[in-house]
Amino acid sequence: MADVFLQGGIDLRLAAFTAGRVILEGVLTAIFLIRTICGNICSNKFPQTGRRTMANHERAANTDQAEMVLSKATIRAADHFGLSHTALSEILGLSEPSISRMRKGQYLLKRGRKEFELAQMFVRTFRSLDAITGGDDASAQSWLLAENSALQARPIDLMKTIRGLVATANYVDSRRATI
Repeated sequence: MADVFLQGGIDLRLAAFTAGRVILEGVLTAIFLIRTICGNICSNKFPQTGRRTMANHERAANTDQAEMVLSKATIRAADHFGLSHTALSEILGLSEPSISRMRKGQYLLKRGRKEFELAQMFVRTFRSLDAITGGDDASAQSWLLAENSALQARPIDLMKTIRGLVATANYVDSRRATI
């Protein structure tokens, strides 16, 4: 491909994008920790007090809502991609019955667990690919099932491993933001 800058087999734009994203995530994590610590010191609210404050209750409600939203978004993305319960279970590392219960709203992805993080990456991949294809599900499905020379495999096969899911997400992110 003429639009890819390769240096020793590495797409330099993808490498720069990934490095920038890692630095940004580190900075955002540091800001979150500083705000949390300063907020606890200034308001005299420490976790060891055991009191359930209104802020803690709201935080718990927001966590529940995030779990519900991500669970629904994951199912919808899988539907747009035309993935079976088996394929989605292999991507997220869940059992097929768990995927079935998630579809019915009886199972939510839990924050802090590996499947939650994998679902975030899966939805990120969907959003980027959806933007690239202009919302055309048939094009997205075709791309997932076709051999990709840049990724050196079919994206649907790569997404079944953590490394492959991250590589696929980074690849579609880099293609979405080409200049």
